[in-house]
Amino acid sequence: LAADYRQKPQKLLIIKNNAYTAQKLYERLQALLGDEVLLFSLEESLRVEAIAASPENKAIQMEAMAKLQQQDAFVAVLNTAAAIRFLPSPEVFKNHCITLKQDQEIEYEDLKQLLFEAGYTHVSRVDQPLCYAARGGIIDVYSMNYDHPLRIEFFDNIAAQRTIEIVQEAMIIPASDLLFTDAQVAELVEQANKALKNQLSQHDIAMQKLLQEHVNEDLDLISNHMMESRFYKYYAFLKNRSTVFDYAP
Repeated sequence: LAADYRQKPQKLLIIKNNAYTAQKLYERLQALLGDEVLLFSLEESLRVEAIAASPENKAIQMEAMAKLQQQDAFVAVLNTAAAIRFLPSPEVFKNHCITLKQDQEIEYEDLKQLLFEAGYTHVSRVDQPLCYAARGGIIDVYSMNYDHPLRIEFFDNIAAQRTIEIVQEAMIIPASDLLFTDAQVAELVEQANKALKNQLSQHDIAMQKLLQEHVNEDLDLISNHMMESRFYKYYAFLKNRSTVFDYAP
């Protein structure tokens, strides 16, 4: 496989039956192909993922998605859960990437909003990927495509958090695979409310109230782009859905 890829580099997706076998194949191929091999392996149980999602695994997933879109040739090793999982379309993912250049004009609050919509968690101090901190005209953000957090100083430089180096340009990749456009949110809310209306008649009054409160709370959060892993199920209400295969046409 590695020899064939070397002769004809292209986008290759290899699907293994579970996360363990995907990890083992990835390790063997990485020894031969290095960074041209990507691992895109997701938790096989949505319930487990929602309850005990690992920030480290999520960070690796987002880095892999970015590389799937940016690289012209790669070997991507997937487990079956990753192969069938709904994802934001490549266009939506790209639109949630944030490109910053030195001397670029952008409002402090606008950048915070962009980070929020891209799935970043606001913290007091950035010490792990997929988080950002903001204070006094400075924003620290840890995007997985960098080895260290970025520090964006308004009216000054983009630099690593402890000024390891100053860069002229940086691209911050999304921190979540739950990314929706405003049009998709509107479609999702409309279809979910229709499904809720059909379901209410099948339950007693107490259950109707509980179900309606639960769904309304979810839809309010989604409408405000406040995403949680448990909201993955709402992808089902979109007419056009994407998978990893859309990243490697």
